[in-house]
Amino acid sequence: MCPPAGTQSHLSPSRRPTLLVWGFMGCGKSTVGRLVAKQSGARFCDLDDCIEAAAGGPLAVLFEEGGEPAFRQVEQQQFALVLDGAAQENKCLVVALGGGTLLDPQVRARALSETFVVALNAQVDTITTRTSGSQLPQRRRPLLDGADPRGTIEHLLKQRSVAYDETHITISTDDRTPEWVASELLNRWQGWHPAC
Repeated sequence: MCPPAGTQSHLSPSRRPTLLVWGFMGCGKSTVGRLVAKQSGARFCDLDDCIEAAAGGPLAVLFEEGGEPAFRQVEQQQFALVLDGAAQENKCLVVALGGGTLLDPQVRARALSETFVVALNAQVDTITTRTSGSQLPQRRRPLLDGADPRGTIEHLLKQRSVAYDETHITISTDDRTPEWVASELLNRWQGWHPAC
């Protein structure tokens, strides 16, 4: 359910009830985010669901009709609403973000100052395998629609590497189960938030 319509060396904030799970597509953000929310008793929000609700249709359609700029605009609006709602409620919230949500330096700076941001990562081969069903209607990833998905993944990872590194922690999901990653993430988050 969605709320109503730095760097690795950042000082550890004393109280961060909102956890943002970020990283490239195929790294397990939604799956891990749901597990962390369930284990901690926090509320879970998938930003993609918020975007689809606001746009009135699937993400792929939003991409087709307005391109990536239109998608990013709706994404940033919904993300701001999520952060504003979390600040008002001041209750534990786990949010799975899209792979490009925090690419804008100002948006990322706000996230780092108000929430606990974890980046999930994986090797190119792992991501390629996990996203290989992207052309199925229910799993379509518009950024990988081209003739060379692996090449696109490599290019985007290189392009975004600095932003992905600027989080509070990074956890690799290569050869690890979602349950293991969720447990590790929860252990790292426990000191950053009040009891849920």
